[in-house]
Amino acid sequence: TEKLMFELDFFLKHMIEGYLGKKIANSDLKTIRSGFYSICEKLSHEPLFFTHRDYHSRNIMVQDDNIKIIDFQDARMGPLQYDIASLLRDSYTVIPDKLREDLLHYYMERLAERGFGMDDRTRFIEIFDLMSIQRNLKALGTFAYQKISRGKDDYIPYMYPTICYVRENLDKFPQLRKLKDVLFNY
Repeated sequence: TEKLMFELDFFLKHMIEGYLGKKIANSDLKTIRSGFYSICEKLSHEPLFFTHRDYHSRNIMVQDDNIKIIDFQDARMGPLQYDIASLLRDSYTVIPDKLREDLLHYYMERLAERGFGMDDRTRFIEIFDLMSIQRNLKALGTFAYQKISRGKDDYIPYMYPTICYVRENLDKFPQLRKLKDVLFNY
């Protein structure tokens, strides 16, 4: 929970306060952090697996017809849904909704074949969507940090699709409506 919250606080500091230049009202901060905490708390109760934590299109290379995965410095234990959320809700390569859904179901089928009890696929997808919210907000914080602290504009074009993912996934959770309303007011 602490690590996931740290990443969301990084988003608040660098995206909202830094990049957007907004001061978050105390009452709004309480609402935002409460919503963030509920997401992180739920995610932190998931079984842990080795995760890449930066598994997206730019870190998957092809060399001599072999797939190579690069950029492991953020690797750590995390929910099974972390890397698939990172890949299927990739800021750099937006894939059509139907293909994303098909790939997620394909992933769940392969997990079931390997003995990763997939009895509750609805719950798996719920955690996937919550993980996507956390992961995409973390990415927005990183994009903003790169712009503000390092003067890099490279990530600016990828903010919009990432924001769209966050909005789309927050819409799936009525209990996070206050978070969404307050967050998107900034």
